[in-house]
Amino acid sequence: MIDFLRAPLPYIMGLVWDEPTLDRLRLDDDDVVVVNLDRNMVTVGATASIAMLPGEIRHSFIENLYEVSNQAAD
Repeated sequence: MIDFLRAPLPYIMGLVWDEPTLDRLRLDDDDVVVVNLDRNMVTVGATASIAMLPGEIRHSFIENLYEVSNQAAD
């Protein structure tokens, strides 16, 4: 999984993990942004940068996330 996570391209990936997983993977020094939905936390790696999505795309993305989360809750 490390090779996949270190791929030189942007992507969104979902994981189910226990607490020590992030420590085992040692991603905190990489260009990685980790969003922990269970704890409402965002962890940004030392070399990572976050750009805002344009308004219309951001709105559509958020709506799609709500739809998916509602389907998962059912």
